Amino acid sequence: MAATAISWSDFSATEVVYRYSCATTVYAHTCSFCASDGLYSGEYATSGCTSPGDFTHTCFTCDKALFPFTERVELPDGDLIDVTIDHSVAASDVVEFRLQSASGISRWKQVTLISSGQPWKVWNESGSSWCNWPSPSTSNCDTNSEWSSVMLASGTKFVFSKSKGIFGTHTDVYELSNLSSMLTGGDRVTFRWVQD
Repeated sequence: MAATAISWSDFSATEVVYRYSCATTVYAHTCSFCASDGLYSGEYATSGCTSPGDFTHTCFTCDKALFPFTERVELPDGDLIDVTIDHSVAASDVVEFRLQSASGISRWKQVTLISSGQPWKVWNESGSSWCNWPSPSTSNCDTNSEWSSVMLASGTKFVFSKSKGIFGTHTDVYELSNLSSMLTGGDRVTFRWVQD
């Protein structure tokens, strides 16, 4: 299966969702009240009530209303990847790229720069990271680079890969093109995988 094409704006896309939340202070109800109203099913489940007729326990709830919340939009395979671009931190004739994973992300992740020349990679798994230069055994390397003339050429792209399924098959999931729209010589772009 081919990787899904994404754009720079997909990393930070948000949407407004509406959720029920407390509009008043919390107060006590009978087990029967919470059991009979689907809006309070969560409160009933955690109340300690053994049945709707249980008069020993109390269900704590509040009056609820719909409130808007702004949330990030997941990438097509359910991932969230943060992107940070630092300007003028590398030599002016190169662009660096870095891959990090949040503390709760332990499965294999990789970012590959595909250009007319040799592909350059950074990958990590279970808190360790590697680069493919000078060799695949470059332990603790999380940053790679390429000449800016190559990095910013029209056909160059990043390919994001991760392990999937119970066998951990390494799978390309996203392709990011049009690198020159956001990057320039001297930049370092950091991709931080925060949800998979």
